[in-house]
Amino acid sequence: LQNKSKAELIAELEDLRVSEKKYRVMLDESSDPIFTFSPDGQYRYVNLAFANGVGKGTEEIIGKRICDVFSKEEADKRFAVVKWVFENGESKIIEVRVPRPDGDRYYLTTAKPILNDEGLTISVICISKEITERKTMEERLAHLAQYDALTDLPNRMLFSDRLRHAIA
Repeated sequence: LQNKSKAELIAELEDLRVSEKKYRVMLDESSDPIFTFSPDGQYRYVNLAFANGVGKGTEEIIGKRICDVFSKEEADKRFAVVKWVFENGESKIIEVRVPRPDGDRYYLTTAKPILNDEGLTISVICISKEITERKTMEERLAHLAQYDALTDLPNRMLFSDRLRHAIA
């Protein structure tokens, strides 16, 4: 720092501001939900896609804990993954459900550690991809595997399965 002039330091600072602004725009405008956590499960950052997905404003989420945004069951599931990533310093993938008045949404979320210079996890960043359409198709295929497509009555496969369980 002592070898650089004031003008060079100001130029570097300005370059950092421009870089941060560029990356913040990319994160904020992403169609995929992106959010970060502190070790206690508090939201440090959420982009607009995340806020819209849970039906809240970013100011209603940032600084809050997972349990303030989701039901206890969903919050416990999510916090367990965040805690694991903090403890192990490795990425983890989880499938989550976001209940909404207009119908549940499903996401595949990758939780990744953000490491400091010493290799310690200081934050966890999560990037989600909506898979609602895939989940709907999976449920439809599971139904079609056990019910007749024309009459919607249970088929022989479902009857055999239920009979096997009744006998056991």
